[in-house]
Amino acid sequence: MIKDSIAKRLIHTVFIFYCIIAMAVTALHIVQEYQHTKDSIRLELKSYEKIFSPVLAQAMWDFDGDRIQTILTAMQEVPIIKGVKIIQNGNGLEEFIGIGDVEKEAGKFIHLENGTMQGIETTEYQLFTHQFTIEFKYDDQVQKLGTAYLYSSFDVVFDRVQLGFIFLIINALIKSIALWFIIYWFGKKIVFKPLQKFTDKIKKIKLNDLSKESFDQFKQGDFELYDLETSFSQLINKLEGHQEEIVSLNKSLEDKVELRTSELLQQKSKAEKALRVKSDFLATMSHEIRTPMNGVLGMLNILDGSNLNERDNKNVKIAKKSADNLLLLINDILDISKIESGNLTLEKNTFNLSEEIHSVVGVHKIEAESKGLSLSLIQKIDQNLLVIGDRIRLGQIINNLTNNAIKFTSEGVVDADFRVEHAGNTVTLFGCIKDTGIGISEEDAGKLFGAFTQADASASRKFGGSGLGLSIVKSVCEEMGGSIWLDSPEGQGAKFSFSVELQSAVKEQGSLEVISSAEEKPDAADVGLPAGKILLVEDNAINQMVAMDLLEGLNQRFIVAENGQQAIEMLIESHDIDLILMDCQMPIMDGYSATRAIRSGEAGQAYQAIPIIAVTANAMAGDKEKCLDSGMDAYLSKPINISELKAKLLAYLGKGSKAK
Repeated sequence: MIKDSIAKRLIHTVFIFYCIIAMAVTALHIVQEYQHTKDSIRLELKSYEKIFSPVLAQAMWDFDGDRIQTILTAMQEVPIIKGVKIIQNGNGLEEFIGIGDVEKEAGKFIHLENGTMQGIETTEYQLFTHQFTIEFKYDDQVQKLGTAYLYSSFDVVFDRVQLGFIFLIINALIKSIALWFIIYWFGKKIVFKPLQKFTDKIKKIKLNDLSKESFDQFKQGDFELYDLETSFSQLINKLEGHQEEIVSLNKSLEDKVELRTSELLQQKSKAEKALRVKSDFLATMSHEIRTPMNGVLGMLNILDGSNLNERDNKNVKIAKKSADNLLLLINDILDISKIESGNLTLEKNTFNLSEEIHSVVGVHKIEAESKGLSLSLIQKIDQNLLVIGDRIRLGQIINNLTNNAIKFTSEGVVDADFRVEHAGNTVTLFGCIKDTGIGISEEDAGKLFGAFTQADASASRKFGGSGLGLSIVKSVCEEMGGSIWLDSPEGQGAKFSFSVELQSAVKEQGSLEVISSAEEKPDAADVGLPAGKILLVEDNAINQMVAMDLLEGLNQRFIVAENGQQAIEMLIESHDIDLILMDCQMPIMDGYSATRAIRSGEAGQAYQAIPIIAVTANAMAGDKEKCLDSGMDAYLSKPINISELKAKLLAYLGKGSKAK
């Protein structure tokens, strides 16, 4: 069987070319047959002149119309005569007499007038026409009475040649099929079958043992096939000669790859171990630093709210400012750690974009005015535009750039300009923070967005800062689908521009899409909190004092447990607890284990769905998820922010089931 190969394509090509040639020859034969038939019809028409000319002459001489009609009818009975036309001479005028297909083709050709058949001349049958003169001899004189035209048609020609056409076509088909089988048989025997055997032999070659392979299928008289086999045998011999070298090289390469892989695995193990050590260290330091920072800030907030003299009040504010700066530095270090480990995640909040920008920039107005600077905000944004994105991270970008502009500007203005572009459901925010400060050189601009880098080493001494802010801003912009760039001629101020992508909260149909959770409620500063009783689970005495002071300020009743085990025992004894503030790392039983025990019913079925809010110094990547996975409803990081605490209490206080 011939496969779809070069053999099959060769046979098809030869067959197609033969068919084209056969069709051309057949067409030529058909044309010749047609011409021959046409000529024979003309000769037959001419032969009828001797028969009908004398009788027509006599009838026309006698002006016998009926007889003429009879003769015409008789002429029409002849198979090849499809029409007759007679042009009659008389009185200087021509009269037309016709019958048969002539009148049909001309359309209403014949009509009778005074007993004479008259009509209109047609050229339809001129290719198959014979004409002759009708003459009558009288007293040795020849009188011309008119001219007769005998017409045939294409139908007559077709009737005669159709049998010949069919014979020619059948003959061509028989020849074509016969030729195809002949080509197929000879090709298969002489070329295709030997090639197929040669191909099968090649397929069975075992590359791992070429010494056993040999080719002796063709003889020298097989011309190209013999040359092909000889060339292939030489190729096999060369491959056999290089096989040992290839095996040796492969073995050497495998040894090198194995050694290199082992080294890489060792390096990877060391890198992973170092990363774990670094991550564990940062997590530990975050917890250890945030725990006393919660106490420091908490106590400072308590002092700030008490009746102090002017000097002590000033000292408390300075201490709070220092503590806030230290907390910002801790947060920057944690953010850098998240970025380096690829664990920087974005939240999805629905918020008013214009209000958020106004709120973040407005925070810096007092600081700018204290330095004698003018801080202006320009927004080309719909005041009612609702978007979906990470509100906190967006605020971090704007806050950092605005803070830097004020920090490095001693006099003049700071302009914050914002606009948006819409593309389908995507809202791209473009922001520009421009100042009249010291500016940045082109050389320093290239390293500005690196971690722990400032344009000038003296800047950190003069203005403070860790050099982490812009590196974090760059990473956050890119994570939000945008970028940040700088235009800052030295000595002429700096202009930082950025873009981020947000999603429109209004779908195309006009409905509002709200993506939020209980953790994303607005600040509850002006909202009255429902009264409730809270179980505070905290092992650190100072943090207990801070939390109790905050709860007292919010007019909430509370009881305190020093670890998870004690919290479960107090829940069993008490039946009026509405909410739990749970620390995570505690002795005896930590917050995760205590939460799982409460959800499983160890504190009683009534408390299985009680709202539990994590209050922890753990702020590394994954800590929030770990809290939620253990069964907690929400998450607060230390130091506790009073506004965030209010929002959480507003969202969960009084709920009898775990929020979804």
